[in-house]
Amino acid sequence: ASAVILGKNFAPALAGTVAQSWGYAGNFLLSAGLSLLAALVFFGVYAKIRSGSVFQISREQPVLE
Repeated sequence: ASAVILGKNFAPALAGTVAQSWGYAGNFLLSAGLSLLAALVFFGVYAKIRSGSVFQISREQPVLE
């Protein structure tokens, strides 16, 4: 009888734990992905500013004479 009671209590707890850990994993992956994306955008913009390409676009246009 104790095994049945244990099983009835254990199964929902196990399912809840699995669902919770999946939730944590999903949140972690989502936040990590967004952080990576933000970092890529930031470094891309930073590199462009460092190389001056952002400010040189207007000056590099060929002047029509």
